[in-house]
Amino acid sequence: MLPRNLVSTFYLSALIGVACSGSNATTGSGGNGGSARSSGGTTGTAGGTAGTTGMAGGSAGTTGTAGSTAGTTGAGGNGGSAGGSPGTPILDSLSTISTIGSTIDPSNNPAIDPTGSSTNPYGLVIAPISAGLITTGDLVVCNFNNGPNMVQGSPMPNTQGQGTTVVGLHPVASANVGGNPYHIAQSASLLGCSSLSMFADDSIAATAFSAGIVPLVAPTGSVSSPFAADNLAKPWGSAYVPSANGQPPALYVSTAAGSISRITLDSTNSSDAQTAFAQVVTGFCVSGTVQGSTDSLHAPSGLTYDPKNDTLYVVDTSSYSLVALAHVSSIPANGITVNGGDCTAGPPTAVPTFSGPSMSSASVIASPSSPNGGQLFNAPISAALLLNGNVVVGNADQDLMLNDAGTNDNLLFEISPTAGIVGSKQLDAVAPGALFGIAAGPDSKGNQVIYFNDDNDNTVKMLSK
Repeated sequence: MLPRNLVSTFYLSALIGVACSGSNATTGSGGNGGSARSSGGTTGTAGGTAGTTGMAGGSAGTTGTAGSTAGTTGAGGNGGSAGGSPGTPILDSLSTISTIGSTIDPSNNPAIDPTGSSTNPYGLVIAPISAGLITTGDLVVCNFNNGPNMVQGSPMPNTQGQGTTVVGLHPVASANVGGNPYHIAQSASLLGCSSLSMFADDSIAATAFSAGIVPLVAPTGSVSSPFAADNLAKPWGSAYVPSANGQPPALYVSTAAGSISRITLDSTNSSDAQTAFAQVVTGFCVSGTVQGSTDSLHAPSGLTYDPKNDTLYVVDTSSYSLVALAHVSSIPANGITVNGGDCTAGPPTAVPTFSGPSMSSASVIASPSSPNGGQLFNAPISAALLLNGNVVVGNADQDLMLNDAGTNDNLLFEISPTAGIVGSKQLDAVAPGALFGIAAGPDSKGNQVIYFNDDNDNTVKMLSK
């Protein structure tokens, strides 16, 4: 949660995309953001070459039906996004906000966190199946800050990057007794969890920013560190990519060093074991820090995957932009270099361009210069995939000067890969910096719902019709 002053200091991400196999990927993380995931079909396949306006020709494909399959439209090269007609916007049709439950673990272990149960939820993901402690459709959350109590010899209360808990909530509020979550895991290995991704078997990959590793939480709650040897210092966001089209499953991780790496996972034995590692993108601008009560970090986050066309969306918090990486499974090691101009300049930094062997896979599909609200971007950090193939992105408000009307904080934007910004909505008018961690999917009737962490009151809320 951001300090309660006019100039807010910040941060998901996050995202959850549910894959065809029933697994779901996640979004990135961020200062206060977690992950997000979405379900459903999308618009048609890519059309012609992108034009100067950033839109390309080609006929529209059919819109997918709601279900457990995530999907979005594709993105073209540096000239703009290529593909068919954008999906019909959804965000403006959603107007009801309800509370699902608290994110504060009722069973804190004082030996791990003497200050009390962790607060400030970042990572948010939807469970693809029932396994261990978790039921299909449950909302899994991790907390970024430590507890509220002053304890001698421990970090100050509510210190950024000191949270250690992962909890679960059932998606129907009445199923959460007393509005409380259930305990999944607590460990020093989860220190500063900023995003979550769930594998096909409900294993939970957490980006533990302060611990400097990406631990794996089993559905039963046990914690291991199978990726500890990988160069993933200060991990920030993540997305799970299921096996498809001859490609093995993988976990993509962004870091506060400005990179995105791919951890290739075993597909032969379905064991979640790592088989390869490659840093595929470098060069995103990074600034700010996570220290004390302040989270001012600007780093790539909000990783969101579309299995329909193998596109990974990345929220470039530094430039206030949404980047699409098409055919991401085919991008080789050192395939893309991001050129963000003067990274020492104050945010927003320059809208990036791209170089490298796979530069044609990268494009910017929304930025501060985008019509219909781009000027209202403020350190965006978390994202999720909608049923219509569009992406929702939430502001972290790190650099925000709150207007007198209080109408420019905690904004959520709907972004079409072909048409840019097509809608926006304020989700919390209490204080800036509440939106961290977004997940999206269908309800029991197939209607779009969007879940989001609200750091102002440590809850998960649902936006619906």
